Amino acid sequence: MEEAHILELARNVYPQTEQSQISKLSGGFSSQAYKIAAPEPFVLLVQREGGVSQANYGHAYVAMKLLQKHNIGHAPQALWLESNHEAIAISLEHGTPADEFDFKKSNIDTEQLSITVIDNILDAGTISLEEYRQLAEELSVKPLDPETPSHAAKLYGTDWLEIVERSCPDKDIVKWLKPRVTQSVEIAQKIGEHLPTFGHGDPSNPNILVSSGGSFTLIDWDSSRFHTTGPEFYVAYTTHLTDFMKPHRQAVISHVAKRIGVTEDEFAQRVLNFRRYSEVFDVNWAAMMMAKAAASEAEGSVEHFRQIALERIKIYENSFEK
Repeated sequence: MEEAHILELARNVYPQTEQSQISKLSGGFSSQAYKIAAPEPFVLLVQREGGVSQANYGHAYVAMKLLQKHNIGHAPQALWLESNHEAIAISLEHGTPADEFDFKKSNIDTEQLSITVIDNILDAGTISLEEYRQLAEELSVKPLDPETPSHAAKLYGTDWLEIVERSCPDKDIVKWLKPRVTQSVEIAQKIGEHLPTFGHGDPSNPNILVSSGGSFTLIDWDSSRFHTTGPEFYVAYTTHLTDFMKPHRQAVISHVAKRIGVTEDEFAQRVLNFRRYSEVFDVNWAAMMMAKAAASEAEGSVEHFRQIALERIKIYENSFEK
């Protein structure tokens, strides 16, 4: 993307921005991030050309505005949204991606951090679907519909598997996936639904920035959703994909069970059911990325995504196929 365009975007937030104040950050599969060293530093996220999917900055802007309104911390502040929703500016605390943070050499209590993270995620559930839709309308943003297990199973299971079957170069992974995706889609019909509750859609390692003092910021709110699954979604997701939370799965389950007023055994079973349903989609995603990488439709190598798929297959088999 041309430097002049990034400079023009940054000047919507800080008019005196100079090119020397702009530095490129890592970004993700759909966004390219830039740090702007203004008197009050901010991050500019811009739609990545050729990205795997389009970042929903309009939805993210609404979500972060509502988090601010409800005084729910540990999230960036939304500063500006481009009129065509292809760029957004946010404030961001200094931190280190959780998957790069060396907890073993720090004095951080990772169990307490895990509890604080899950509490923060659940606190976001105070945002109502009605006020979300109202603010989205005021800001000319198309609101997202609540996500049910059945809808997620179709999107992350059936739809992705069609791409995988058609284009994934590793046919052994395709063969492994087909019956398990079918099983997960069937399990989706049995997962109990709750009232649509707002929360982060991808609270995984790269989206939790942790400072040396133990504070954290949860980023990537364009993946947030109103889920009908309940808190087992967040517990299953974080204790599977967030390294510092994995060792504390039982402590997190116990804490959340007390918070929502159910027995620990009951909630543990709900989390297990959700993990069995959802974790196969992690493999499906990696296989889909292999297909897209092979077609030069995504950054990264086929081998990189193959290794992710194989690692997640091993995790799945160790958890559910002993």
